[in-house]
Amino acid sequence: MYWLFSIPIFISLYFLLSALNIKEKQRTIVLSFVFFILTSGNYYNGVDWLNYIYTYHLFYINEPNILSLQFEPGYLLVNWLLSRFFEDFHSVYFLNSFLWSVFFYKYRNFFKEKNVSSEVLMVVSYVFMGNLLFSGAIRQSFALLILLPSMLSMTNVSFRKWTLKVALASMFHFSAILILPLYFVVKRRATLINVLLIIVGLIALGCVLVGLPLFSNYFDLIPVIGRKLSSAFDRGAEAKLGLTIIIDFVCLAFLLTYRKKLVRNGNDILYLCTLMYFGLHACFMLFPYGQRLNAYLQLLALSFLLVSFRRDIFTVLTFGVVLLSISISTTKALYNPFFSFQFYNPMFYYSSLGLDSNEIFIRGSNICAITDDIDDRFCNKFHLLMRN
Repeated sequence: MYWLFSIPIFISLYFLLSALNIKEKQRTIVLSFVFFILTSGNYYNGVDWLNYIYTYHLFYINEPNILSLQFEPGYLLVNWLLSRFFEDFHSVYFLNSFLWSVFFYKYRNFFKEKNVSSEVLMVVSYVFMGNLLFSGAIRQSFALLILLPSMLSMTNVSFRKWTLKVALASMFHFSAILILPLYFVVKRRATLINVLLIIVGLIALGCVLVGLPLFSNYFDLIPVIGRKLSSAFDRGAEAKLGLTIIIDFVCLAFLLTYRKKLVRNGNDILYLCTLMYFGLHACFMLFPYGQRLNAYLQLLALSFLLVSFRRDIFTVLTFGVVLLSISISTTKALYNPFFSFQFYNPMFYYSSLGLDSNEIFIRGSNICAITDDIDDRFCNKFHLLMRN
């Protein structure tokens, strides 16, 4: 989990470049490049790579069994294409990091029009999203990259185009399908009636999630997502109500109370996405596995915070409370036993280029020794790769 230790470096670099009065375009290019180095350096960190490296290896040796790979076809296609040119699975991380760097550079003018610096957003995104999207959740990261351009300008996007984008994104991570109804939410203005309708919908979702465990025995009958739901409950997913959900409700109260002030300058889309972010975050306390859905909204919520920030007591307080909520969600990863080995043994890809495959397998075995006690199925593919 070197990501945690690289945060001060990235933040310091931003302030250094700002102090040197370098032109904005050149500054963005430099930060985008460093962003690429830091995010692409997230390798042999997290746990998902234990399964991904097996899939990539099968494509590389031309022995893929598509029926047993159990990943979405878009992600498998990326693996196949890259394996034609590169032996190292890290090429997938290279591609993902490169696309994110291009995104922040390409949309710098869009965020500038919203009075937020693309550089600041890049730094903030790395701090609060680095451990998930840029380290472990590579498939969902690709999916979000497909959806974001349309999400930022939803008022100009037809439902047909949005459906096609969601379908394409779901080819990389099935959870993208669940974001389809977002179109009907953010196409509306952030009027009081529309906001209250969203709140009612979130309450209804919360009620559904409360009753979901009653049907856990039937999850395996549901195509595609049934296995995911069963896995979530098999791992002991349970409601975790505490300080975080209280902060969620505080944030929702702020957003509702000061709605008119927050949607000034046509920030309806960002406002509604932020409202959905904290509403869904509260709902998924009842079903923690569903928190992955919030990853699609987190960048927009962070953008809204930066857009709305003003030097008055209200926005400073709101910014602080919301930042605290996201910080708590982020730091939870530090206490996740799946990540405990990486926290005490951080590894940077570019400093490990001299390692042979045996060293990588040793690291993977150490991680699996921990994860096998929690989920004895998680490392099955990695164990199979070692035997081969």
